[in-house]
Amino acid sequence: MWDDNPEPLVGDVGDQLDVRLALHFGRVMCFLKPVAGWIFRSSGVVLLALSSATCASENKLTSDATTGGNTYQGMAGGTGALGGGGLSSGGTAPGNVSAGGSAGALFPLGASRYEQTFNSLQTGALWKKNLDGSKISAYPENAWVTATCGVLDSACLRIVYRQPDGIHKHPAPSPVFSTTNGEFAWTPSDAGHTGTATDVIQANIAIDGTTDGTGKASNPPLPSKAYTLSYDLYFEPGFDFAKGGKLPGLAAKSFDSGCTEEGSPKRNGKNWSVRVMWRNNGRLQLYSYDQTRPSGSCGVTEMIDALSGDAPYEMPGVVPNDDKFRFQPGTWYTLRISVRVNDNDRVAYQLAGNGTPLLNASGSPIPTGGNGEISLAVKSIDGSVKRLLVAPNVALRDECLGPCGASVPDSPDAWANAVFFSTFYGGNEVKRTTCLGSLPTYPGLTQPIFDSLCASQRLDFVFPSLTWEPQTPSAARFDNITVVEGYTAAPF
Repeated sequence: MWDDNPEPLVGDVGDQLDVRLALHFGRVMCFLKPVAGWIFRSSGVVLLALSSATCASENKLTSDATTGGNTYQGMAGGTGALGGGGLSSGGTAPGNVSAGGSAGALFPLGASRYEQTFNSLQTGALWKKNLDGSKISAYPENAWVTATCGVLDSACLRIVYRQPDGIHKHPAPSPVFSTTNGEFAWTPSDAGHTGTATDVIQANIAIDGTTDGTGKASNPPLPSKAYTLSYDLYFEPGFDFAKGGKLPGLAAKSFDSGCTEEGSPKRNGKNWSVRVMWRNNGRLQLYSYDQTRPSGSCGVTEMIDALSGDAPYEMPGVVPNDDKFRFQPGTWYTLRISVRVNDNDRVAYQLAGNGTPLLNASGSPIPTGGNGEISLAVKSIDGSVKRLLVAPNVALRDECLGPCGASVPDSPDAWANAVFFSTFYGGNEVKRTTCLGSLPTYPGLTQPIFDSLCASQRLDFVFPSLTWEPQTPSAARFDNITVVEGYTAAPF
């Protein structure tokens, strides 16, 4: 409901033109550039009064199986206004921009539940009890706690993806194919092998209530239905973004990741993760393993500043002359990922004509959304660049695996439990290079099977002839990792 006497939240929008607001209604996305007007907060809901706004919407499909790349259909652009929690065809009347209720009012930001700076840790060493598993320990120089590399010359976690003498990583899986019950698949990476462009530096670190930097991944977590993660990030000068890579986010007690061709199991109703990716030329993308992705496929994606008519990805090294957000090496940024977990009895499914849920190849109903919500915000440390992307109607969990009965499960294991610290380049470089060649010699492998396994690698928009690997020494720094109770979709 519109408040005739609202309290100004940020004042004249004309002072905030560097902030773009990305709104999603269901799976429809709209980026708004206010021309003039006011933004208000009323009863915990953000409201906009706009003299005009130009937006473009796009129907988002799930990602392709390898790159996390968007496939778009039905793109349309236009000028309109927001009203009643949805998009209207035109006009300038203000409206409620919250879809599915006011998440912030339900889960206001609260106490800190996890904090990690790196000043108290030994430098020139791994992040003990967190990023110190056997795979990371084989090349510790890739993930050292390092002195005077943080925001204020504090210690930081410095991840080196490519050293001056090349990429230090484990060998590729061999053979690259495997069979189970006659089914061909790509051999997945393991503790001694890597298919991605650089080694996966990854751990699901429990949000355990420690705020003095002594937390460890295996501690019992403090689950919450809403958590907000923030951290500072710096790409060192000369960083080669190549075709993209992963950055940390949040997850359930057991995270979800991986792709169908890598042998991942079918969707698990309790497992999810929400990460982000840097993409070609430093673009920023939300990367969600929620319940709407097809069983075992790669994550569902949303690109910040995506507009109708955009190509799914930019050619690496060819930067368009526009004002879209792109990370700039040599600049500190703060990333904020906020999640509100959905209710299990609010999951929506694809329905047949008779109203019963459609089933996927694994025999499970196919979720289309829920009443959860995700927001991704980024700003440069000096505040000169800010962006916000909000994705409501998300089903992070689906413990009923179909319409719930009289008893609705609510397992804390499926709430937000952990900082999913995950970073590497890729995309799978072994798949890419294998599919560039002719049919490999492998027992029982035929050309049609090979072509099917390589289908996701041969899409023009993923630039199959270009490597995922960084071509120059490339390192990133992480500092001030913090998790607080609650959910926010407010701009920085």
